[in-house]
Amino acid sequence: MLNSSLNLTPCAHMQVADSGLLAAIYPTSRLSDESVYKFIGIFVENIDNFSSIYTILWYTAYVMLYILSKIESLNNDFIEQTLPLLSKERLAKVTSIRDPRSKILSAAVYLLLRFALYEEYGINTSVEFDHNKNGKPELRDHPHIKFNLSHCRNAAACVISDEETGVDIQDIRSVSDRVAKRVLTAEEYAGYLASGSPDESFCELWAIKECRMKQLGTGISSELSELSADDVQDKTLFKGENYICCVSGIDTRVRYVGVQELYDFILALH
Repeated sequence: MLNSSLNLTPCAHMQVADSGLLAAIYPTSRLSDESVYKFIGIFVENIDNFSSIYTILWYTAYVMLYILSKIESLNNDFIEQTLPLLSKERLAKVTSIRDPRSKILSAAVYLLLRFALYEEYGINTSVEFDHNKNGKPELRDHPHIKFNLSHCRNAAACVISDEETGVDIQDIRSVSDRVAKRVLTAEEYAGYLASGSPDESFCELWAIKECRMKQLGTGISSELSELSADDVQDKTLFKGENYICCVSGIDTRVRYVGVQELYDFILALH
């Protein structure tokens, strides 16, 4: 009979019989398939040592990305429903924003973070931020969880990881030549001009660079035109109908969240 519990914080949990002869592993979204197999191997090799309760920490390297798209349907009613669910800091930020659309996006990306934290770790309380010296936000009560947020007019993105991470999401749109020269290296600018899809090409390069800066937590501390997108390693791109999203990390898994799904989550929190 199973009578004790092993917590692989925060990735999975396992029940072990006193005899150590029976184990059942319940992976969550934070535990990769490869990690499950590795853990089973470790357990089998050390089966005689499992007699009661052991605490094992098993961290995974993959990144989880949540994307909320088609957010043009969000309106002032959304703001009224979400205000009680925002942290003090986010509430102050949202209420200080004058542009109605920007106000909605700021609230939406915070609620997307809460949705992701609940899905990944079962955290269903409001979360407050601390900030590093360059202003990168960190979870005050959960410093081991790394995250990053981004939004554009058409979508919002939240990335969760066990390591420092970054995300940037950009609307696919045309930009002025002045902006292109400010963001791109000379080589990138030439490729942008020759591209058959210049708007998409520019937004992809911009997202890669912003994502890298956000991962480092330095902010836009240097000219983007001095950073080559080709030099940015460990990145993954996701292209939507009208946006491009870049995440720091090769092993990245994505979950697309619908507006109604977010609404249902918000209602459950009330």
